[in-house]
Amino acid sequence: MIIYREANAEELHTIAELLAKSFRDYPFFDLFMSSQKKEQLFTDIHALNTKSYFKKHVVLVAIREETIVAAALLKHRDRRDVGLFGYVAAGGLSVALKGGPAFLRDFLSVANEAKAAVERLEKPVWYLESLVVDPSQQGQRLGSKLLNDGIIPYIAKNDGGPLTLITNIEINRTFYKKNGFEEINAKTIKRNGHSVNNWSFKKEI
Repeated sequence: MIIYREANAEELHTIAELLAKSFRDYPFFDLFMSSQKKEQLFTDIHALNTKSYFKKHVVLVAIREETIVAAALLKHRDRRDVGLFGYVAAGGLSVALKGGPAFLRDFLSVANEAKAAVERLEKPVWYLESLVVDPSQQGQRLGSKLLNDGIIPYIAKNDGGPLTLITNIEINRTFYKKNGFEEINAKTIKRNGHSVNNWSFKKEI
């Protein structure tokens, strides 16, 4: 049996480590992080993002046998995006100092370009920042279960509205199409000698 609920503060470290482990080879991060910075900061940036979403938005977990097997960071439809000040308030200054003065600025610049099609939609909309399944638990449809049994019911109970997201890899593009999402934009983002596909999706809840 899987239980879906909001995360508590004691679980944030585990969720951040799960995100860092799962997204280490995700091409999006190459747009603003060198290999050296990725080694130094990858866990820190996910810890910062997880804490920021916990403070301002929603962090959901899927629990099986008292273990987190999947998690999601979800932007609430009625709250502003985290932004620079939100990251600083969540401890981003230490990450900025490690990464250099331009690090958070570059991160937000790439994120804003990636989410541009979603930002143009009529508000309010929900935004799925991250959905992650423990690599040791993959192949059991846990991503679809968290999406359909955890995230979508949570949104439906909290006034509904469009659920939006972006992805940068083909396998995820296929996953969201299979789960009933409409692809609303496709483009290529280029930064620092890297080129990454970027697809935006929407689903009415």
